[in-house]
Amino acid sequence: MFDVGALAQFATAYPAQPAVLAHSANEHPLFSLPRLTILAGSLPRRCVELRSADTGAEEKDPTPPALLVQALSARDDVMSLREIGHDEEYAQWLSETVRPFVPFLRGVTGANVSVDGEIVLCSPDVATQWPSEGEGRIWMQCRGQSTAALGTRTFELGEGEAIFAPKGEDLTVTAGNQLGIAVVLSWPDDEAEGAPGHGSLLSLLWRKIKSKR
Repeated sequence: MFDVGALAQFATAYPAQPAVLAHSANEHPLFSLPRLTILAGSLPRRCVELRSADTGAEEKDPTPPALLVQALSARDDVMSLREIGHDEEYAQWLSETVRPFVPFLRGVTGANVSVDGEIVLCSPDVATQWPSEGEGRIWMQCRGQSTAALGTRTFELGEGEAIFAPKGEDLTVTAGNQLGIAVVLSWPDDEAEGAPGHGSLLSLLWRKIKSKR
């Protein structure tokens, strides 16, 4: 998913500096809306989280997750698909994507490198605020455009671009005027600061950014 050039950029920036990295996940069929609809319908319900962008509250919508995915473009919500390894194809993709990063991460996290992968689907003009909790993160934009903010710095992300957000920096990503689809990789950058899954997307604060068009 990340070529030699992108890995070299990451190696130079990690662990303290942000970096925009090119990737090819946007071309992968696993991140097409039809395939994500199948994934959402097959995951245990506890792995599918829907939050209202207006209130930030988790929604207990009885609508089947597969139908919610198809309706997100007309809603004001953020959906998180967690523990994607329940699906063998996504588990294999995650393993292959993370593998090249392991040598770089091991120098900071120690021998036991644990990288979580989640898929985030954002309704248009919705932002996700991700307070830093001692984790390194890579937001991989797969569908749509978005604006990532780290402090006062902003980065425009198109399909096939990712942002590495160092630990200690709060990350906010605002979707453009179309449905946004992204993969988020995260890992504790200090083993003492958390077990696998620490700081997952359950801890995100959600809010809606009104379009200024």
